[in-house]
Amino acid sequence: MTLPGLSKPALAGRTNIPGLDGIRGLAVLIVFIFHAEILPHVPGELATTAFFFLSGFLITTLFQREWKKTGSIDLGNFYFRRAMRILPPLYIVLSVALLAHFKGHVGEPLIAWKTAGNFFQYTNYALTLTQDGAGFLPGMILLWSLAVDEHYYLFWAPFMRFGLSKLTSQGMIRIVAGVCVAALLWRMFLIHQIGDATFRVSMATDTRLDSILWGALLALWRNPANEPARAAWMAKPWFVAIGLILVLGPSFTGNDTFKCTWGYTLEAIGFFPLFTIAVLQGGKGFLKFLHWPWLLWMSRISYSFYLFSWFMLSVSRKFVHGPNLLIVGTAFVATLCLASAMHLAVERPLMALRKRKRAEVISAIPALAKAS
Repeated sequence: MTLPGLSKPALAGRTNIPGLDGIRGLAVLIVFIFHAEILPHVPGELATTAFFFLSGFLITTLFQREWKKTGSIDLGNFYFRRAMRILPPLYIVLSVALLAHFKGHVGEPLIAWKTAGNFFQYTNYALTLTQDGAGFLPGMILLWSLAVDEHYYLFWAPFMRFGLSKLTSQGMIRIVAGVCVAALLWRMFLIHQIGDATFRVSMATDTRLDSILWGALLALWRNPANEPARAAWMAKPWFVAIGLILVLGPSFTGNDTFKCTWGYTLEAIGFFPLFTIAVLQGGKGFLKFLHWPWLLWMSRISYSFYLFSWFMLSVSRKFVHGPNLLIVGTAFVATLCLASAMHLAVERPLMALRKRKRAEVISAIPALAKAS
């Protein structure tokens, strides 16, 4: 089924968008290099913001397509598919980390309630409450960003179902934009009150959810995947250049207060033209690299790579002796192999299950309508 106003039916039918897949693969590599601490001025936080933005854009796009195809959003099906996507790989990696801690003595002593945060999606608030990265499973502090993502979808899925049925598109856009502005003001207030932005402002859900919401706003306003003709103006060179300045500027100012307040907002706005051109022209010309096979493979294994990355750096730093480049190289190869194995043995079978579940729900819609 072709969406109204869509000039590229093949693009509209995809649940993955290769240009965005390339961005995802590139971002997870940047995060690894950032945690490896082998290069100066690596924009690791920017890569995390890109992940947030991509998540908001992609999931909102899928909700829009489900609504147009079925006239509904099945929340139970969404949360089932989300759980099958996130939880099995997460708990496998956490189990391995537990084993490495108790048998291999990897990492610092555990603090029970903080370790539980790794399992129950509150790592970010455990960090903000204590302002301390100790007490977690080895390499699992990075789960703060997964916690933000999961908290966000607890309310975003119901909002999308309500908004698509009860509100106009302009009404939804105004609400989302208002929340984004409110999040910026909240960050500025907290910075003024507490001064240190390290954990509270940069990792809490209430101060970072707008990075995801800006991606959702692009999907609601000028979605290049659903309506490329309406979004094409954002891919013009001048807008792309402005987007690059907005995205890269905050990471290189050296001002943490600015980066953690206006910076997150400017980065997200800058992603509007960059994601638009990636969707519309990814794989062509100077963006050909976004379709490189190895980068697309990195995208496919990105979730497991993310889960294993800092943990394997911790393991390598304990057991591998030699120059830092050898330690990091060992961690990278191990992470790549483990993530690939996880994708093939766990994620791919679960992906097939999610697709069957989604197909069952969609095929049931006409029957339900006829019965009513």
